[in-house]
Amino acid sequence: LDGVIQKFEQVKQIAVARYVDAGEAQKTRKTDDGMKTTFTAQNQRFEKEMLALAKAGARTIVVDKATDLWEAVRFALFGAAAHPGEYQRAQANMEWGRPIRSIIAANVNVVLIHEDEAEWEDTGQVDDKNKPIRRPSGRRLRKGNEKTDYLIDVKMRAERIGSAFRYEIVEAKKAPEFNGVTMELDFPTLASMVKPLVDGKAWV
Repeated sequence: LDGVIQKFEQVKQIAVARYVDAGEAQKTRKTDDGMKTTFTAQNQRFEKEMLALAKAGARTIVVDKATDLWEAVRFALFGAAAHPGEYQRAQANMEWGRPIRSIIAANVNVVLIHEDEAEWEDTGQVDDKNKPIRRPSGRRLRKGNEKTDYLIDVKMRAERIGSAFRYEIVEAKKAPEFNGVTMELDFPTLASMVKPLVDGKAWV
Protein backbone atom coordinates (compact mmCIF):
# COMPACT_ATOMS: atom_id res chain seq x y z
CA LEU A 1 0.00 0.00 0.00
CA ASP A 2 2.85 2.38 0.77
CA GLY A 3 3.28 4.93 -1.98
CA VAL A 4 0.09 3.83 -3.74
CA ILE A 5 -2.87 4.42 -1.46
CA GLN A 6 -1.61 7.88 -0.50
CA LYS A 7 -2.21 9.06 -4.07
CA PHE A 8 -5.93 8.46 -3.78
CA GLU A 9 -6.93 8.69 -0.12
CA GLN A 10 -7.87 12.37 -0.33
CA VAL A 11 -10.35 11.85 -3.18
CA LYS A 12 -11.57 8.28 -2.69
CA GLN A 13 -13.10 6.20 0.04
CA ILE A 14 -10.77 3.23 0.44
CA ALA A 15 -11.45 0.14 2.55
CA VAL A 16 -8.40 -2.00 3.35
CA ALA A 17 -8.70 -5.62 4.47
CA ARG A 18 -5.62 -7.49 5.67
CA TYR A 19 -5.43 -11.29 5.67
CA VAL A 20 -3.00 -13.93 6.85
CA ASP A 21 0.13 -14.11 4.71
CA ALA A 22 0.22 -17.54 3.09
CA GLY A 23 3.96 -17.99 3.52
CA GLU A 24 3.99 -16.98 7.19
CA ALA A 25 1.00 -19.15 8.05
CA GLN A 26 2.70 -22.11 6.42
CA LYS A 27 5.60 -21.70 8.83
CA THR A 28 3.45 -21.40 11.94
CA ARG A 29 0.79 -24.03 11.18
CA LYS A 30 2.79 -27.22 10.79
CA THR A 31 -0.09 -29.73 10.58
CA ASP A 32 -2.51 -30.20 7.71
CA ASP A 33 -5.46 -29.65 10.06
CA GLY A 34 -3.95 -26.42 11.34
CA MET A 35 -3.36 -25.18 7.81
CA LYS A 36 -6.87 -26.07 6.69
CA THR A 37 -8.49 -24.39 9.70
CA THR A 38 -6.44 -21.19 9.31
CA PHE A 39 -7.05 -20.75 5.61
CA THR A 40 -10.67 -21.92 5.55
CA ALA A 41 -11.52 -19.16 8.03
CA GLN A 42 -9.48 -16.62 6.08
CA ASN A 43 -11.11 -17.49 2.75
CA GLN A 44 -14.61 -17.35 4.21
CA ARG A 45 -13.85 -13.91 5.61
CA PHE A 46 -12.44 -12.78 2.25
CA GLU A 47 -15.53 -13.84 0.32
CA LYS A 48 -17.89 -12.30 2.88
CA GLU A 49 -16.06 -8.96 2.95
CA MET A 50 -15.67 -8.72 -0.84
CA LEU A 51 -19.40 -9.30 -1.40
CA ALA A 52 -20.23 -6.82 1.36
CA LEU A 53 -18.07 -4.20 -0.38
CA ALA A 54 -19.85 -4.89 -3.66
CA LYS A 55 -23.27 -4.47 -2.05
CA ALA A 56 -22.10 -1.26 -0.36
CA GLY A 57 -21.34 0.31 -3.74
CA ALA A 58 -17.60 -0.28 -4.14
CA ARG A 59 -16.58 0.39 -7.75
CA THR A 60 -13.24 -1.45 -7.83
CA ILE A 61 -11.83 -4.27 -5.69
CA VAL A 62 -8.08 -4.90 -5.84
CA VAL A 63 -6.69 -8.25 -4.69
CA ASP A 64 -3.00 -7.89 -3.83
CA LYS A 65 -1.75 -10.47 -4.25
CA ALA A 66 -3.99 -12.91 -6.06
CA THR A 67 -1.04 -15.34 -5.98
CA ASP A 68 -1.42 -15.49 -2.18
CA LEU A 69 -5.19 -15.96 -2.47
CA TRP A 70 -4.66 -18.97 -4.75
CA GLU A 71 -2.20 -20.45 -2.26
CA ALA A 72 -4.70 -19.86 0.55
CA VAL A 73 -7.40 -21.77 -1.35
CA ARG A 74 -5.03 -24.71 -1.81
CA PHE A 75 -3.94 -24.69 1.84
CA ALA A 76 -7.58 -24.60 2.99
CA LEU A 77 -8.39 -27.67 0.90
CA PHE A 78 -5.21 -29.74 1.14
CA GLY A 79 -3.21 -28.47 4.08
CA ALA A 80 0.48 -28.53 3.27
CA ALA A 81 0.09 -30.95 0.32
CA ALA A 82 2.52 -29.71 -2.30
CA HIS A 83 1.22 -31.68 -5.30
CA PRO A 84 -2.52 -32.35 -5.17
CA GLY A 85 -3.94 -34.69 -7.81
CA GLU A 86 -5.93 -33.61 -10.85
CA TYR A 87 -9.29 -34.14 -9.13
CA GLN A 88 -8.19 -31.98 -6.21
CA ARG A 89 -6.86 -29.29 -8.55
CA ALA A 90 -10.27 -29.14 -10.24
CA GLN A 91 -11.85 -28.68 -6.82
CA ALA A 92 -9.40 -25.89 -6.00
CA ASN A 93 -10.06 -24.21 -9.37
CA MET A 94 -13.80 -24.07 -8.63
CA GLU A 95 -13.21 -22.79 -5.11
CA TRP A 96 -10.90 -20.07 -6.46
CA GLY A 97 -13.28 -18.94 -9.19
CA ARG A 98 -16.50 -18.79 -7.20
CA PRO A 99 -15.89 -15.59 -5.18
CA ILE A 100 -14.26 -13.85 -8.17
CA ARG A 101 -17.26 -14.62 -10.38
CA SER A 102 -19.61 -13.43 -7.62
CA ILE A 103 -17.85 -10.07 -7.43
CA ILE A 104 -17.86 -9.68 -11.21
CA ALA A 105 -21.58 -10.56 -11.30
CA ALA A 106 -22.17 -7.68 -8.87
CA ASN A 107 -20.87 -5.26 -11.56
CA VAL A 108 -17.71 -4.40 -9.63
CA ASN A 109 -14.36 -3.97 -11.36
CA VAL A 110 -11.86 -6.54 -10.08
CA VAL A 111 -8.08 -6.12 -10.33
CA LEU A 112 -6.05 -9.27 -9.57
CA ILE A 113 -2.36 -8.53 -8.98
CA HIS A 114 -0.11 -11.58 -9.37
CA GLU A 115 3.54 -12.33 -8.84
CA ASP A 116 5.51 -13.70 -11.75
CA GLU A 117 8.45 -16.06 -12.03
CA ALA A 118 11.08 -17.03 -14.55
CA GLU A 119 10.12 -19.58 -17.17
CA TRP A 120 12.61 -22.44 -17.60
CA GLU A 121 13.12 -24.52 -20.73
CA ASP A 122 14.95 -27.75 -21.56
CA THR A 123 18.28 -27.46 -23.34
CA GLY A 124 18.05 -30.94 -24.87
CA GLN A 125 21.08 -31.98 -22.81
CA VAL A 126 21.41 -34.04 -19.63
CA ASP A 127 23.84 -33.86 -16.71
CA ASP A 128 26.08 -36.64 -15.38
CA LYS A 129 23.07 -38.11 -13.53
CA ASN A 130 21.06 -38.21 -16.77
CA LYS A 131 18.73 -35.44 -15.60
CA PRO A 132 17.59 -32.83 -18.16
CA ILE A 133 19.56 -29.57 -18.04
CA ARG A 134 17.27 -26.55 -18.00
CA ARG A 135 17.90 -22.83 -18.45
CA PRO A 136 15.88 -19.59 -18.10
CA SER A 137 13.99 -18.79 -21.31
CA GLY A 138 14.05 -15.04 -20.67
CA ARG A 139 10.26 -14.97 -20.37
CA ARG A 140 8.18 -14.46 -17.22
CA LEU A 141 5.11 -16.47 -16.19
CA ARG A 142 2.23 -15.47 -13.91
CA LYS A 143 2.16 -17.42 -10.63
CA GLY A 144 -1.30 -18.59 -9.60
CA ASN A 145 -4.39 -20.42 -10.78
CA GLU A 146 -4.08 -21.47 -14.42
CA LYS A 147 -7.83 -20.88 -14.93
CA THR A 148 -7.61 -17.17 -14.11
CA ASP A 149 -7.32 -16.11 -17.76
CA TYR A 150 -10.83 -17.47 -18.39
CA LEU A 151 -12.30 -15.21 -15.68
CA ILE A 152 -10.83 -11.89 -16.76
CA ASP A 153 -11.27 -9.48 -19.68
CA VAL A 154 -7.81 -7.91 -19.63
CA LYS A 155 -4.39 -9.40 -18.93
CA MET A 156 -1.46 -7.01 -18.50
CA ARG A 157 2.11 -7.02 -17.28
CA ALA A 158 3.17 -4.02 -15.22
CA GLU A 159 6.71 -2.77 -14.62
CA ARG A 160 7.59 0.08 -12.29
CA ILE A 161 9.69 2.79 -13.97
CA GLY A 162 10.67 5.24 -11.25
CA SER A 163 7.39 6.56 -9.88
CA ALA A 164 5.41 5.53 -12.99
CA PHE A 165 4.36 2.21 -14.50
CA ARG A 166 4.81 0.68 -17.92
CA TYR A 167 2.02 -1.65 -19.00
CA GLU A 168 2.19 -4.37 -21.62
CA ILE A 169 -1.30 -5.35 -22.75
CA VAL A 170 -1.11 -9.11 -23.24
CA GLU A 171 -4.80 -9.58 -24.04
CA ALA A 172 -7.76 -7.19 -24.00
CA LYS A 173 -10.82 -9.24 -24.96
CA LYS A 174 -13.08 -6.19 -25.43
CA ALA A 175 -10.41 -4.12 -27.22
CA PRO A 176 -8.18 -6.60 -29.10
CA GLU A 177 -6.62 -3.84 -31.19
CA PHE A 178 -4.40 -3.09 -28.16
CA ASN A 179 -3.08 -6.66 -27.77
CA GLY A 180 0.73 -6.64 -27.61
CA VAL A 181 0.93 -2.86 -27.14
CA THR A 182 3.16 -1.39 -24.40
CA MET A 183 2.22 1.99 -22.89
CA GLU A 184 3.23 4.34 -20.11
CA LEU A 185 -0.10 5.88 -19.08
CA ASP A 186 -1.94 6.63 -15.88
CA PHE A 187 -4.16 3.74 -14.87
CA PRO A 188 -7.57 5.45 -15.40
CA THR A 189 -6.69 6.32 -19.01
CA LEU A 190 -5.35 2.86 -19.70
CA ALA A 191 -8.35 1.16 -18.09
CA SER A 192 -10.77 3.23 -20.17
CA MET A 193 -8.99 2.10 -23.33
CA VAL A 194 -8.97 -1.65 -22.63
CA LYS A 195 -12.44 -1.67 -21.00
CA PRO A 196 -14.38 0.65 -23.34
CA LEU A 197 -17.80 -0.57 -22.14
CA VAL A 198 -17.11 0.57 -18.57
CA ASP A 199 -18.04 4.14 -17.66
CA GLY A 200 -14.74 6.04 -17.48
CA LYS A 201 -15.83 7.61 -14.19
CA ALA A 202 -15.42 4.21 -12.55
CA TRP A 203 -11.66 4.55 -12.82
CA VAL A 204 -11.27 8.20 -11.75
